[in-house]
Amino acid sequence: MITLLLTLAFCFANVPETLAQPVYGPMSDKLHIVNYADPYKEFAALETGEIDIVDWPLTKTWIDKFAANPDIVLRDYSEIGSFEYDINNQRWPTGNGAPAEYDPETDTYKHWFDPTNEWDVRAWGFRLALAYLTDKDYIRTEILKGYGNMMPTWLTYPQMGWADMNNLTDSSFIYPGADLAIGTADDVFIPSLIYARNVTKAQELLDSAGFTVNPSTGKRIDPKGDWSTTGAPGGDLKPLIFYIRLDDPNRKAAGEKLVADMDAVGIPVDTRIVEKTVCFKSVMIEYNYHIYTGGYNFGADPWEILQGTFHSSQYWAPIGWSGGYQGFCNHDFDHYAGDMVKNGRTYDELVEGTHGATYIANKYVCSIPLWSSAGVHAYRKGWEGVVNHEGYGLTWGTGGVFYWSLSNMHKTGEDTINLGFKSNPESLSVVSAEWVWDWIVLDAIYSTLIKRNPYNLAEDYGDLASNWTTGTWDTDKIYADFTLRTNAKWHDGTPVTPEDVKWGLEFIRDCGPGVAWNYMMAKDIDHVNIKADEPALGDMDVKVYFKTGTYWAVHLAGFLEFPSKKIWMAASQAIGFGYNPVTHTFADRLKVREYHPWEQDVYNNATGGVGSDGIIDLKQDGTGPWIYVGADPLLHEYIDLEANRNFHLSQTEVSSFLADAFHAVGDVNKDGIINISDMTAVARSYGTNSTWTHGIDWDQYNPDADLNEDGKVDITDLGMAGRSYGKVGG
Repeated sequence: MITLLLTLAFCFANVPETLAQPVYGPMSDKLHIVNYADPYKEFAALETGEIDIVDWPLTKTWIDKFAANPDIVLRDYSEIGSFEYDINNQRWPTGNGAPAEYDPETDTYKHWFDPTNEWDVRAWGFRLALAYLTDKDYIRTEILKGYGNMMPTWLTYPQMGWADMNNLTDSSFIYPGADLAIGTADDVFIPSLIYARNVTKAQELLDSAGFTVNPSTGKRIDPKGDWSTTGAPGGDLKPLIFYIRLDDPNRKAAGEKLVADMDAVGIPVDTRIVEKTVCFKSVMIEYNYHIYTGGYNFGADPWEILQGTFHSSQYWAPIGWSGGYQGFCNHDFDHYAGDMVKNGRTYDELVEGTHGATYIANKYVCSIPLWSSAGVHAYRKGWEGVVNHEGYGLTWGTGGVFYWSLSNMHKTGEDTINLGFKSNPESLSVVSAEWVWDWIVLDAIYSTLIKRNPYNLAEDYGDLASNWTTGTWDTDKIYADFTLRTNAKWHDGTPVTPEDVKWGLEFIRDCGPGVAWNYMMAKDIDHVNIKADEPALGDMDVKVYFKTGTYWAVHLAGFLEFPSKKIWMAASQAIGFGYNPVTHTFADRLKVREYHPWEQDVYNNATGGVGSDGIIDLKQDGTGPWIYVGADPLLHEYIDLEANRNFHLSQTEVSSFLADAFHAVGDVNKDGIINISDMTAVARSYGTNSTWTHGIDWDQYNPDADLNEDGKVDITDLGMAGRSYGKVGG
């Protein structure tokens, strides 16, 4: 039996209801989202009161400005996300890309790194040179103004406990140069896998890899020239295509800095500073790029950044788009990130895999991690119930994150939350959506089986599922058995059934790579059983069987959003993707991406089949706290949602849970902030247990100071309060 993450001991069903008539769903009636396409415009809108809360971390200029504004509340957090220089490992000269090999898992062709291939090694040297050109000190001080935690490896700042920094820092190796032989003149000694800016080292690597300077032009030559006719390298490198995000000032500045540094050493650059939609098409659809100022928002589990981004199975070209559009295909990395981090059975295996994967990623420079935001979010004073979610702040999140602020915040005399967006959603499809802003909306519309505790990411609680258990099958594989709540409903008012969940999880899996953005969460599901398949199960049980013994099984199934069977089967017929849930096959699975439920009406609720009923399909889909109302035609300007009053959690249940959850991480006196008063309360009761006189004085057992509820107040409780010192609940 594998060790699983701890689960919260909170049971919503047992929370006493103080209202005579419980109110279900969000505290506010309406959610109005406004897209500003520019963070500065969004922050200015907060300042004037046009919006109530922002989605994007503030720049230092606005932090300083809002700190002096009594009408603005600031909340800081460390983001589980990354900003980086993404590098195309499948395109010369940042990668080789040839010869391509067939990958049956993704039904695509790709090139895996081969240390005996001269051109792979030359491209590796080029990427190493880019790592040495990267000026993280400049980014931290001049661009971020200190509001960023620099990433030395491919783990976000809050995940750094998984890294073996000593090994990465102390490990060295010799880059062999284009002749592949150690001990020759073109060897370059690499003293550490943590690369500090060193322009001389970058130039040495470029020379060693064959990208020497053409003295007549000052540009680096292309060693992969037309050798067949000249017997020598070709002319100058063609300019590298560098896409830089226009809509993010920090990424724009970081991109422009690297362009200048590349130009200074003779690397020509085709700089394209454009909006995110243009970047998306060129980088993730057409793979027509060399470098891109990328950004990800991850779940807290380390497999999501390692296996979910850089494993070869995440590169799907030429199928547009890929989760791992960098195309880092390395067999050693696949073993560590896939076999051990994603599918490992024990905690020790996960640690070993994470150490191995980050070592390979750093050594071969899969891409260049830059920073995780030391973020600050803001909202207008007067709003109560805002939740500062660990790792995500007020309005971000992914992987089991529930948007507590949007459901819990309220203000006397106001019925609408006005939320600002830095960028607009592109596709409100729970299957194929890709952008953060898509998922902020979709995660408000769709519930999952379980969620994370917003104040302790190592703990889970039930959402659509009231409880769950795990076990093994077929000797060494794992299953997760979820029991659904009996009061959960779809937005059309019909109950959520085990059959719905079974269909939804298997549908996401069957859509496959290039179609389902969350395919990596579902790919290891073998099959799903309900009572009709397995009579011993309860009427509300959904038993998910995995192909592996993965440690993360509960999260992989539990955090996966899924659509309505009846709506999407109607779409299958109307759009023509022809899904067969019995055989798990499609007539054309790529057509799933042609279904736009936020603007199409192909489902008829009266008949339960194909046809128009005058209601946009997304309004009837979903199980979450918010119901889709509508948006402007292109999703560019605004989106409206309304409270789901058939939601399965009442407002009292939610507020009680949040108070208890924040108390459990150190808020002894339950005043919403963890400070010296809480530390003092624990100190007064330190060394006591439940047999002592109860009270709040010295040498009295204070149950509220017993944060882990083990019947004694000791170093564990003091440590819990200490680790959370300074945190504010919302």
